[in-house]
Amino acid sequence: MEYTLLGDRATDSPRFMTLQASRTARSYFERALQANPEYMPAMISLGYTLVTELDLDPAVDRERVLQKIGDLSSQIVMMDAAAAPSWQFRAEALARQWQWDAALEASRTAAALDAGRSHALSQRASLLVVLGRPAEALRFVDQALSLPDQRVGYAHLQRCRAHMALGQYQEAVSACQKAVAREDVWMAHAYLAAGYALIGEQDNANVERAALLQAYPGLTVARLRAIGYSNVPLYQQQVENHLYRGLRMAGIAEG
Repeated sequence: MEYTLLGDRATDSPRFMTLQASRTARSYFERALQANPEYMPAMISLGYTLVTELDLDPAVDRERVLQKIGDLSSQIVMMDAAAAPSWQFRAEALARQWQWDAALEASRTAAALDAGRSHALSQRASLLVVLGRPAEALRFVDQALSLPDQRVGYAHLQRCRAHMALGQYQEAVSACQKAVAREDVWMAHAYLAAGYALIGEQDNANVERAALLQAYPGLTVARLRAIGYSNVPLYQQQVENHLYRGLRMAGIAEG
């Protein structure tokens, strides 16, 4: 438990998640699992550090990390299939592997196991965004925000992403402003920079571009595309038409 808490603190302490912070945290989670190989909080947290590596490390061996994430998520649900966090991580792992039907089913299971909390509903919205179904995603965001809890920043980010995909830039900016105010993550700054540029607020776009590059040094449109959130052509067209176009207008380099 102490090692896991140290790992959680390593990822919570920076304003922005960094690759170094994630790797420091992983070392603590690995030590926790050396002490108890079946300690579920450490297993799940270790898995999310691998997800962070996919996002932040341009040199990542994508296939190797995806295999590790998939194997770990399978082990987690076999060990504790009655816990919503197990299925939430399983949904994340399957989505990163582009196994869409299985990811949606895992997300439904998580939501059924944790009906009073918003995270699983926001995760469903995120899945629908990368499937190119933003209008459906907004319905799940509304459900998540109707609950009296917790990670509203994550829900607002999915609202921002959905509105961006629909070409509703003012609504996207409003949602991402709320997301940044609650969870200061690089993706929210990316969407906010693009949104400001697309509505003609270049000064605000410049501020957000600076914040984005502080959070994710060296980020380019090509790097964002290479993360590979989705292989769905409709989603890929949506981000090309809206997010990537806005980022270029905000001054983010192509590659």
